[in-house]
Amino acid sequence: MYSFNLKIIKRNNGGSIAKSVAYICRTKMQKYLTNMVYDYTKQQDILYYEMILPENSPEKLYDLQTFCDEAERMEGRADSRLLRSIRIALPNDNVFILEDHIKIVKAFVKEAFVDKGMGAVFAIHDGKNSDKPLINNIHSHVLITTRGIDVNDFVRLKDEGWNKKHELLRWRKMWENALNNAYEDKGLKKRVSCDSYEVQGLLREKIEPTRHMGYAVHEMEKRGIRTKIGDINRDIIKRRAEKERSRQKEQERNRGR
Repeated sequence: MYSFNLKIIKRNNGGSIAKSVAYICRTKMQKYLTNMVYDYTKQQDILYYEMILPENSPEKLYDLQTFCDEAERMEGRADSRLLRSIRIALPNDNVFILEDHIKIVKAFVKEAFVDKGMGAVFAIHDGKNSDKPLINNIHSHVLITTRGIDVNDFVRLKDEGWNKKHELLRWRKMWENALNNAYEDKGLKKRVSCDSYEVQGLLREKIEPTRHMGYAVHEMEKRGIRTKIGDINRDIIKRRAEKERSRQKEQERNRGR
């Protein structure tokens, strides 16, 4: 199933570059110019993380804490846009291993963002479903700087072109192509599309939304405590997966005609 969700991390919404990096990398980072430490090391779902910077970036930025500090230092406004945060679903077919996922995400991030001058940190989380391992939700978080990087540091002026809708559409299409190329390389007939079901003409009925869990329920589920809302969502996800399999089969039949 195709999933590409982008949001902007803003300072006036409580955002912090150090906090975002610490969260996706499940590590410990200190907030710029404060004694506040964000510690996510107790989370056990991290599989891999890596920083990718443009060629000829200054050596100092390859230190994760320095990277966060320098990026935060450049943002003087109270309402600064600090990062673009992207969450993408990865193939959970048995033929894919962690090295495949790393290769897919790294190539995509480099081509879409880093080669354009942005800095990026990406992480892969296992998204394990202990009850139903066949619908594990392995996924990647990608953090993209809103400023470019040159040989000295983060640049003063932001490239406003990166905020245009056509850029988002281009990134979404590039991720579609990355996934479909990966499926083809593995000899799978499965294909995904970044277009909505309405655009694809495949929507037969309204997509059933999952229920909002809330912090308390989410924490219980993380500890392995089953909840009523959790059970409802698991059933919804199962039905979605069944519909997606039917949709994939229909696409395969149409391609074979």
